[in-house]
Amino acid sequence: EAEIEREKDVVLEEVASYRDTPSEAVFDDFEDLIFGSGSSMGHNILGTEDHITAMGSTDCARYLKEQYVPENMSFFYMGPADAGKVFREAEKQFGAMHHRLCRPARVTPAILPPEHKVVDFGLHQSHTIVGARVPGMYDDSRFALALLNNLLAGPGMNSLLNVLMRERRGLVYTVESSIASFTDCGLLEIYFGCEQNKVKKSLDIIGKTIDQLAQSPLSASRLDAAKRQYCGQLLVASQSVEATALGAGKSVLYWNQVPNVDRTVERIKAVTAEQVRQAAELITPSHTSILTFQ
Repeated sequence: EAEIEREKDVVLEEVASYRDTPSEAVFDDFEDLIFGSGSSMGHNILGTEDHITAMGSTDCARYLKEQYVPENMSFFYMGPADAGKVFREAEKQFGAMHHRLCRPARVTPAILPPEHKVVDFGLHQSHTIVGARVPGMYDDSRFALALLNNLLAGPGMNSLLNVLMRERRGLVYTVESSIASFTDCGLLEIYFGCEQNKVKKSLDIIGKTIDQLAQSPLSASRLDAAKRQYCGQLLVASQSVEATALGAGKSVLYWNQVPNVDRTVERIKAVTAEQVRQAAELITPSHTSILTFQ
C-alpha cells in the first residue's frame, strides 16, 4: 500500500505538469472535441485527482487480474538467445496465468459535427489542432492516409505545410501532422504553434492546401517522390530494434501476424493518386474540427 501511495504522488505531479503544458494538453482536449467527452475515446487516461486519490492496492490488483490475461498479451523477443530457450523462459514466467477471454465492451464513438473552439489561457503562444475522423486500422484507405499524412506535415523538412507555413512565411514555430488509428475509427490531426495574430492565416493555408489535394490528384512525379520519401523513412525506422519489437508485438495483437516492412513498402507503392485525393476529401475544412489554446 505504501508503494501505491508513493506512485499516486508521482501521477498527481504528472497530471499537474500536464495541465501546465498546453502543447500537450491540447491533444487530449482535441480528442474530447472529436469523440465526445462522454465516450470511451474522449477522456484523458491520466485520470482526475479525485479518482487517483481514491484508488488503492485492491483496485490495482483487481484491474491487473481482469486485464492482464494471455488473450490480451503478446510476447516478443529480438536477440541472440535460442528460440527454444526464450519459449521456455516465457512459459516459466507466464505459463501459470489463467486463460480467460477479456474484451471490454467497445462502442464506436458517434460521429460528431465539426466544432471550432478557442480556450483562453492567457498564453503568449497559441497552440492549435485541426483534424477530423478517418477510417480505422483495418480499412484499406490506411495506406493512402499514411502517405497523405507524411506529405502534409510529416517529419521531412520538405513537407507541404512546413514549407508553406514555416519556411516561406515564418508563420509558425512548428507544424506537424499525425494519425491515431484504432480498431474501429481513426483521427488525422495537424498541430501548429504560432503567435496569436497568425492563427487565422495559418488555418487558411492548411484549408487551401487540403482543398487542393482533394480537388486535383497528385502528378505522377509528385506522387512518386512522396512514396520514395515515405518508404525511405519506413526502412530507416525499421533499423530500430526497440521500435521493431514494439511494432511486432502490437501487430500480433491486432492482426495476428508479424509485420514485414517490405510488404508495407509494397502497399505504399501501390497507392494511387486518386486514393490520396479521396483521403484528402476526408479532412477538408467542411469536415474538420479546430481547437486553439491561447
